[in-house]
Amino acid sequence: RGDALSSSAPSWPSEVMEAFSTWPLKGSGTILFDGSRLGATVAELQGGVDGPLLIPGAAEMLSLPTASIVKSLARKLSGTTLREVFCKNEVPEVLTYGELLRLNPNVATGGLDLSRVEHFDGDRREVTLSKPFGFEVVPRRWTKGAVIRAIGPGGGADRAGCRVGDLIVSANGRDMIDASLDAVRELLDEEAPLTLELMQPVLAEPLYLREASAGILRSLAGFQSASVVRQLLPRLQELFADAVDLVD
Repeated sequence: RGDALSSSAPSWPSEVMEAFSTWPLKGSGTILFDGSRLGATVAELQGGVDGPLLIPGAAEMLSLPTASIVKSLARKLSGTTLREVFCKNEVPEVLTYGELLRLNPNVATGGLDLSRVEHFDGDRREVTLSKPFGFEVVPRRWTKGAVIRAIGPGGGADRAGCRVGDLIVSANGRDMIDASLDAVRELLDEEAPLTLELMQPVLAEPLYLREASAGILRSLAGFQSASVVRQLLPRLQELFADAVDLVD
């Protein structure tokens, strides 16, 4: 557990450290190397878990149907990057979030982490929206901030010149870079006019997909992924039911 693997687990084997070094880990969490201890671990975490529970190799170890997807993704992504996979044959030198959504609309169905963004395409823009605002936002990182993921034709955002992929810097003078989800919801309920400061983020490598929808999995791992996803939840429910029985 811990924010930095190098300081919190200095004695871990080098192959384990190397496997996790490419992950943009944020905050504390729990890594369980022995999947057979799932029941005991659930018991230990009954008081609450701080951060995600990560089980390396769990798909095969726990006989999850996603093992086939993992193997397919490994073959497809080996020696390449998400930027190359998502953009296919058209990889721009400067890739903004909006351009990525244009090149691969499937990305809009998941969540791309933008916490590492340091550069922007063009200057900061200020726009004023009337209702209906007509745009959809997703968090900039996990549960903070807001980025425009979709714009409805003819709505306030469309008429004001908002662009898909725009990061909302401020709303009616309030900083939105690290605003909570509650603050973002309040933003969408604001009375018109709504004045936004916007910037178009340039994506930094490596791209980090924090959420993967069935659409994204299908584009990466093939059509088999749709049926696998449908099988996954019943299997997880079965595993956790067994774990709870062990706890009881």
